[in-house]
This record gives sequence, C-alpha cells and structure tokens, in this order.
Amino acid sequence: MSVACPWSDYGCHESVPYADRKTHVAADFTKHAMMRFEWEKNEREEWREQYDEDKKEMNDKLQEVEKLNLKENLEHVKFLATLVENQSKEIEELKTENKKIDVLQNQISELKKVNEQQNEEIKLLQTLKDDIAKLSSRIQKNEDMELKQLERVKSLESAAKQTQEKLNHVDQIASRVSLQSADFNEADLTGQDMSGQDLSGASFKNAKLKGTNFTNSNLSNADFTSADLSEANLSGATLTNANLEGVTLDGCNLNNTMLKGVILKDVDLKNMDLTDCDFSEAKLSRVNFIEAKLNDAKFLSSELSFVQFQGDVMDRSEFNESKLDIVHLMMVN
Repeated sequence: MSVACPWSDYGCHESVPYADRKTHVAADFTKHAMMRFEWEKNEREEWREQYDEDKKEMNDKLQEVEKLNLKENLEHVKFLATLVENQSKEIEELKTENKKIDVLQNQISELKKVNEQQNEEIKLLQTLKDDIAKLSSRIQKNEDMELKQLERVKSLESAAKQTQEKLNHVDQIASRVSLQSADFNEADLTGQDMSGQDLSGASFKNAKLKGTNFTNSNLSNADFTSADLSEANLSGATLTNANLEGVTLDGCNLNNTMLKGVILKDVDLKNMDLTDCDFSEAKLSRVNFIEAKLNDAKFLSSELSFVQFQGDVMDRSEFNESKLDIVHLMMVN
C-alpha cells in the first residue's frame, strides 16, 4: 500500500510505501530540504507581493481620506476665521461704545458734583440771609437788653452775696455733722469721695462701693457684709474690728491698711498688694491669698482657718501667736 509523501505540502509528489512513510524524508533529506527551501521562498515572495498590494491599497485610501479631511478642515477654518473676524469687529465696536459710556458717566458725575456744590452754596446763602435777618433783629433789641442786663447783674450780685452767706452757714453745720454709726445699707456710693471721714461703726451691708475713695478714713467697727468694694481705695484707712464677710475686693487698694481684729470670711484676695497691712487679732476664714504681696504684713495673734497661701511674696511677714487651722502654704517666698 502506498501513501503520499509527508512533505507533499512542500512540493514532494512521490508515493511511498506505507511502511516507509516515517523514514522517507530522512532517507533523502537533502532533496526534501531543498524542496522546502524553494517552497518557503515562493511563499515569501507571494506574501510580499500581497503585502505590497495591500500597502498600496491602504496608502491610496489614506490619501483619499486626507484629501477629504483637508477640504472639510479648510471649510471649517474659513468659517471659523470669518466668525473670529466678525466677533473682533463686534468687540471693537463694544469697546468703543463702553468708552463713550465711561465718558458720559464721568461727565454725569462731574455735573452731579457741580450741582451738589451749587446746592450747598444756595443753602449757605440762605443761612447767611437768615442770620443777617436775625442779627438785624437782635441789634434793634440790644439797647433795651443792655439796660435790662445791667439791672439783672445788680440783682445777681445781691443774690450771690446772700447765697454765699447761706453756703458758709451750711459749711459750718456740715463740719459739726458726724457719720459715726451711719446707715449706708444697700446704698449706691459708687465713685464717691469719703476720704478722711470718721465712719466708725457705720453699716455698709450690700452697699455698692465700687471705686469709692476711703483713703485715711476711720472705718473701725464698720460692717461691710456682702458689700462691693471692687476698685475702692482703702489705702491708709483704719478698719479695726470691721466685718468684711463676703465682700468683693477685686482691684481694691489695701496698701498700708489697718485691718486689726477684722472678720474676713469667704473673701478673695488673689494677686492683691497687701504690703504693710496689719491683720493682727483678725479672724480669717476661707480667704484666698494666692500670689498676693504680703511684704511686712502682720498676722499677730490672728485666727486663720481654711486660708490659702500659694506663690505669695511674704518678706518680713509676722505670724507670732497666730492660730493656723488647715492653712495651705505652697511655693511661698
């Protein structure tokens, strides 16, 4: 039985016995190899010819497409150029119109300013006219007024003498008036000057004493319970045995103040200058002295409970024979 050569596709058209089909090519390999080389050469030439034809056809089509695109693009470009030119003309026209409008607006603004100036001048002229009329009327009345004024001056001089005599009498009475044990409860004495007064035993419960001046005043045995003494001036004042329970002392000046025997309860003295203050025999409960200046302060024989000293300056302060009950001392200089 014979079969076709296994390389029949490459140009070998011989018939070989079936038993030799696997060895036929190897037996005459040179011949078969030359056949295959020839076949591949022919195949490459056919492929290249086909490639060249396809490439040529593709280039032809691309050239046609480019021609069509160029024509269409040229038309678009011309159209766009026309639009741009028209828009440029319109923009120039608008710029010209805007310039005209700006000029008109400037002219209108200048006219408004001129009009306002003219209106002001008219008002001034009218005012001057009215003033002239009033002056002329006053001039006519001046002669009569001068006579009346002379008479009034004489009467005022007489009244002034009488008033001065009365004031002198009032001063004499006031110098004899005593404010000892006076009742100022809930009174508003904000910013009043009560310096150098004898106010011993006076009561200032719940009074408003913000900024009040008590410099060098005698406030012994005075009662300031719940009073507002913020920004008040108590420098050099004497508050012996005074009651300062629940008072507000923010910004109060207590420099060189005599506080011997006072009752201080629920009071905040933080950051205050208490230099030379005398708290001897005082009763202090729940008082805050944090960061206060206590140079040369005296607490002789005082009773201190729940009092807080923290960051205070206490050079030469004295606490001889004082009773300290739960007193907080921290970072004290």
